[in-house]
Amino acid sequence: MSPPDCRYRYILIGPAYRGDQASIGGTTVSFELLREYLIQQGYPCFFIKTNRFGNSVAPILNALRVFWSLIKKIKWADWIMLHASPRGVVMFSPALYLITRCYGKKWAIRVFGGDFDAYIVKGPIFRKWLFHKVINRSNIMFLQTNALTTQMKSLHPHIEWMPTSRILPVLEASNKNYLKRFVYVGQLHERKGIDLLIQLAEHLPEDYSLHLYGPILDEKYAFLSSSKFYMGTLTPSDVKDIWKSYDILLFPSNHPGEGYPGVVIEALSHGLPVIAYNWLSLPELITDGRNGFLLTSLEPSVWMQKILMMNEMVFEALSKHAIHDVKKFSLEAVTAKMISAMESYPDDSSRS
Repeated sequence: MSPPDCRYRYILIGPAYRGDQASIGGTTVSFELLREYLIQQGYPCFFIKTNRFGNSVAPILNALRVFWSLIKKIKWADWIMLHASPRGVVMFSPALYLITRCYGKKWAIRVFGGDFDAYIVKGPIFRKWLFHKVINRSNIMFLQTNALTTQMKSLHPHIEWMPTSRILPVLEASNKNYLKRFVYVGQLHERKGIDLLIQLAEHLPEDYSLHLYGPILDEKYAFLSSSKFYMGTLTPSDVKDIWKSYDILLFPSNHPGEGYPGVVIEALSHGLPVIAYNWLSLPELITDGRNGFLLTSLEPSVWMQKILMMNEMVFEALSKHAIHDVKKFSLEAVTAKMISAMESYPDDSSRS
């Protein structure tokens, strides 16, 4: 019999917030929220961090630590679940497959981001081989977007949609007045549309404001640390407190791995409409003219025109729909669906 502190139904492996800028991102926030929620709800879980180390040899050290921790605990678990980006799936899944097969355990993969298909299934020969020989043998695969889930249905027998989720405030309507306050929250690098945001911030009329929050990951933007519109980096726990100070989120990202950005879900849940670039799966979150606007251009003049046409009446309608449309992304609902998928998986079904 296992000792009392080793009875685990689930072992969850994923990235955690380490307290530094490099570990701030949607994947770490999502995994930390899930971890905290499962602990609060009393689920029998054990958690292994995939990013404990952050130095030059971190990938090797992190991998060794993950697999050593897993081998020590796996005897007492029923499910092993990897939470990772497509790159992390490539790194960890081969050893994870071998370990779970040796111990006769079920395993699942949750993929962050929206580029799993492009990165792995349609990627270089090695990644294609890895998918068909290793990754595809996971018992369940959880994908972040509806588009990916639909594309992958024919390639894996147990695909589940698991969107980004957040703890949502209890709101039925926004009590905000439109005060022309715009905000961007996220990593600061070129593919996130930072050049566009800088131009907007420098040319908005005086009665408008645009503030940027997030870690500066590109030296190109180091000068922002002394600008009046860059407000610094937020810890994951700080993000939820800033929305009351703003009216609209700007999100001009054309990042190739963009899935369901957590900041978009958080902004919508607090009644902030979102103006975003029409990119990848963002239309699954934002309905043009309903809870925000989707723009097909990254030209500053196009964005400026849309910003200037906003008024109190348009804002009120968008804000009301934003709060309503985001409810399906609550952490409670998404986690319940994840647990249900694993609990209902046939015990006598294995994939080897």
